[in-house]
Amino acid sequence: MRSSCAVFVPVVMQWNFWLTRRFSAFGEPGLDFHFVGKHGFAFSPAAYVGGRVLLADRITLTGRIGYPTLAIGVSFMM
Repeated sequence: MRSSCAVFVPVVMQWNFWLTRRFSAFGEPGLDFHFVGKHGFAFSPAAYVGGRVLLADRITLTGRIGYPTLAIGVSFMM
């Protein structure tokens, strides 16, 4: 059995709501473009909600959940 590789590229608009100086919530509607191995390219609607916690002056811990993926990571604010 051969495993298949999947690559998702979300193209979304983000609305931020700063609830405190260190925490914000956001919503992201848009499209997800994806490549799934031998099945080729496709796209699907994307909708996410998430939050961001300020760890340092310009570094945040960011998490999002939605359709079709979820993610957690670090953001570097410019």
